[in-house]
Amino acid sequence: MKLKKVKKNGLLKLQGSVVDTGIGIKEEDRKLLFKSFAQLDSSSSKSYKGTGLGLYISKKLAKLMQGKIGVKANENSGSKFWFTFETIETSPISENEVTLPKVQISNKPNLLIVDDNLINLQIAAEILKNEGCNVRSVSSGQAALDISKKTLFDLILMDIQMPDMDGVMTTMQIKVMTFYSNTPIIAMTAYSILCDKEKFLNAGMDDFIAKPIEPQEILKSVKMWTKEPEVPLRIFKSKSKAEDKRVINPYTIEKLIKYGGEDLVNESLNQYDKECTRQLAECQQLGSMQRFAEILVILHTLKGNAGTLGVEKMAYWAEFMEGELKMKNYLIFDSNLKQLFSLHEEFLKALEDL
Repeated sequence: MKLKKVKKNGLLKLQGSVVDTGIGIKEEDRKLLFKSFAQLDSSSSKSYKGTGLGLYISKKLAKLMQGKIGVKANENSGSKFWFTFETIETSPISENEVTLPKVQISNKPNLLIVDDNLINLQIAAEILKNEGCNVRSVSSGQAALDISKKTLFDLILMDIQMPDMDGVMTTMQIKVMTFYSNTPIIAMTAYSILCDKEKFLNAGMDDFIAKPIEPQEILKSVKMWTKEPEVPLRIFKSKSKAEDKRVINPYTIEKLIKYGGEDLVNESLNQYDKECTRQLAECQQLGSMQRFAEILVILHTLKGNAGTLGVEKMAYWAEFMEGELKMKNYLIFDSNLKQLFSLHEEFLKALEDL
């Protein structure tokens, strides 16, 4: 595409052109080009899809801006479409002029954008990535459900109008998931009627951004809804609480031997060790990818297994870590996982003594 400027009567006249090397246009067909719903190939098996409105709308826009539009084309040798419009020439913004303050997002939140419009998806993703956000994007409600089962996000930006499963239904299904009950979901839609906004909020959405998307507005919303959580003081007291628990409770083991036999207990403890070793390695790997939703499932299983066998310290700490992840205290995950590894080492020593 080429664009050139011509000053005329105090106005700036812009002229642009678009050239292609396609199949060209027959001379008798050119008169149909700029009419509404007109298509040069109207057969049911046509090779080129479209509504026939594009050039008609372009002609209307050019006319509104005191311009014209036309085409130069030869059959089998491509086409050149040209257009003109008038505008007022403006001077560049000087350093003394007021500009919008930049919204900075420093905590690098994990975001999911759901939108079936690929242009909207790309624009929103790039705006947020440029400000340091970790962004994943999908183009359907079902894809949003699938990825939400594997990855825990700090915030979800949800389009409303989507085929098959709209944003409202998708939000309701995501909110049912235990680890997403408190995750903010922001509606993105061209709807602006108050009753529609209330409908979205009643479905479990937490906020509303109107389209077309304004960079400042989306950044403000993301910053507001992804503030770094304050780490509660109880976190630093939790290790002392863990000390009150037994590495392996002998009374629990005694009961299990009484009702299940010594062989069953020995086999179960050894199986627990193998399973726990695998689970800890998975948590470490998933943590590096920030896939906390999957870690929650693993911790829940580990907690249950440890509790059944009387491995009290590990059961307690797995439950504690589970609670911290649900509250999105991700910053302390690595240190908590190291503590869980240490408790597993304690378990192995106690197992030898047992």
